[in-house]
Amino acid sequence: MNEEDSIKAYLASNYLVQPDKVSYINEGVTNTNYLVETSDGKYLFKIYNFKSEDQVQFEVNVLEELRRHDFPSPKVISRKDKLNIGVYKKKPSLLYVYIDGGVNKDWDGFMIKKVGKYMGKKHSLLKDFPDRSKSHTFDIDETKKLVREGRSRFAEASFPEYESLLSFVEKNLTGLSLSNDLPKGVTHHDIKHENVILNDKEIAGIIDFDLSYYGVLINDIATTIIWECFDGDEMNMEKAQSFIDGYEEERPLTSVEKDNLCETIHFRLVREVFSSPFDVLPNYIEITKPRSDEFRRRAERFQDAKANIRFSFKGD
Repeated sequence: MNEEDSIKAYLASNYLVQPDKVSYINEGVTNTNYLVETSDGKYLFKIYNFKSEDQVQFEVNVLEELRRHDFPSPKVISRKDKLNIGVYKKKPSLLYVYIDGGVNKDWDGFMIKKVGKYMGKKHSLLKDFPDRSKSHTFDIDETKKLVREGRSRFAEASFPEYESLLSFVEKNLTGLSLSNDLPKGVTHHDIKHENVILNDKEIAGIIDFDLSYYGVLINDIATTIIWECFDGDEMNMEKAQSFIDGYEEERPLTSVEKDNLCETIHFRLVREVFSSPFDVLPNYIEITKPRSDEFRRRAERFQDAKANIRFSFKGD
């Protein structure tokens, strides 16, 4: 029995769906995805390659809370036994309703403002979310720890020029000064164009909550800025400002967030220099090396420019 037929049998046995066709979509670093077609509609079957069931449950809890407020996020389908999480070949798995639509690789100011508004809404909706159990974060203290522990991993993978990379990251992290009083909440940490599904220029769904965790909220803001508000090596100030404007329509930034925003963008750029290759070693070096180099150039240019960057904020 091939993998598609095996999944079809698993789903028919454990869910109230009768798959007509199961098709492999893509295998990412953290999960493997299949499109499931039935007479009643389409679903996405996701197999988590590295997460524990507790970590997947955190994601489910976040999605269910957002759905309760009609936020455009994936809907998880319960199994016959009323549980959400399944175990397929010893790995946690979920079945989602498939969100039809497409992605736009080039957001204009109007779209990026709209995405900022949805992020602000998400942060506001989850401000009292009780589940803070997921331990893995992308905040600065854990990043420093990963960098200290990462040298042997880079060496074993024969990553090109890894000593230079780590030296750059360590130097920049040491020079960063971020407040310990930055507001925290549930972050998505991967809102970029491939994770925003559009239908007729409207947002049909924000997907891929794999990296969600309880941590510093403006890290979430900075993540979208470093991916979607740069033209080459330079930050597009107009786009970045549009994103902030949209965000503040739903959740105005606090004074400490305003004071730390530029430093946080710098931190996220530096972290991406490290995390792009670190998260997927020893595979895909041919992909992650150019990406790491790109973020290094961005970080260097941003470091030179950040003292002169001035955002406009609501209420200023």
